[in-house]
Amino acid sequence: MKRRIIDLSVDILEQIVNQVKKSIFYSMHLDECTDIVTQQQLSVFIQYVGNDEVSEDLLFCKVCSGILKVKLRFVPMVKQHVLAKSRDKSMTKR
Repeated sequence: MKRRIIDLSVDILEQIVNQVKKSIFYSMHLDECTDIVTQQQLSVFIQYVGNDEVSEDLLFCKVCSGILKVKLRFVPMVKQHVLAKSRDKSMTKR
């Protein structure tokens, strides 16, 4: 069951990335919040134009330590997340 959930999440992420690559315009939205146990979380949303309509999807949500670190490491964090998910999929297909 766990493997199937991972496969589905990787597939959805790849579909979103492919749609964004085809899009002329896109934007990313970051939202940092602190939950009830005082853990900072970063949510990354992406908006893009696809099939003549604007779409919005959640790319990921991760626990972070310190908002300054989040701001300084945002781009590598997104790349790392997307690459890690791609690697997960390639490993589960073996």
